[in-house]
Amino acid sequence: MREITIAERYAIALIEIATEKKNLDGLGQELNRVHKLFGQSAELSTIMTHPRVSVEARKKVISELMSRVTIGPTCQNFIKLLIDRKRIGLLSAIIEHYHHLVDVRLGRVRAEVISAAPLGDVEVNQLKATLSKHTGKEVIIERRVDEHLIGGVITRVDGKVIDGSLRARLNGLEDRLRAAL
Repeated sequence: MREITIAERYAIALIEIATEKKNLDGLGQELNRVHKLFGQSAELSTIMTHPRVSVEARKKVISELMSRVTIGPTCQNFIKLLIDRKRIGLLSAIIEHYHHLVDVRLGRVRAEVISAAPLGDVEVNQLKATLSKHTGKEVIIERRVDEHLIGGVITRVDGKVIDGSLRARLNGLEDRLRAAL
C-alpha cells in the first residue's frame, strides 16, 4: 500500500477520535508539538526509525519526551501505535493530512505568506480579510520571511500563488515596456 494512502487512513482515524472527543484543534496542536520534537532532533528521528532499536526502547524514549511537553493520552497512544506498527516514519505525512482534513471539515483554508520583512498584525489581518472574502472560507495565515525578496509578499492559498512581490511587479513592468517598444 502506498505511504500516502496509509498516512491518509491514519489521519482519518485520528479525525474520528478527535471528533468524538470534540478536540479537533487541540489534538492538532499536540501533534504539532510532537512533530516539533522530531524536527529539533535528528537523533530522535534516527532512534525512532533505526531497525536495531527495539520497539520497547522507542516507546520508553518517546514517553520520556512526551512527559516534558503537554501531550494528552490520545496523542501519546497514537504515537505509540505508530511505533508498534513501524509507521512512525509517516508522522509528518499523517499530520499534514490531519490538518488538511480538519480544515476541510471546519471550512477553512491555510495561506502561506512570504514577505521580505516580518508583517505586522494589522497587515496580516487585512490580508486575512481579503483572502477570506475571495475564498469564502476562514483563512489561517502561516508567515515566512524570505530575505531574498526585495519587497511585497507572495501568497499561496488554495493551490494558487499570488505573487505581489516587487520583483514580480518589476518583471511585469519590464515586459510591458518591451512590448511597447
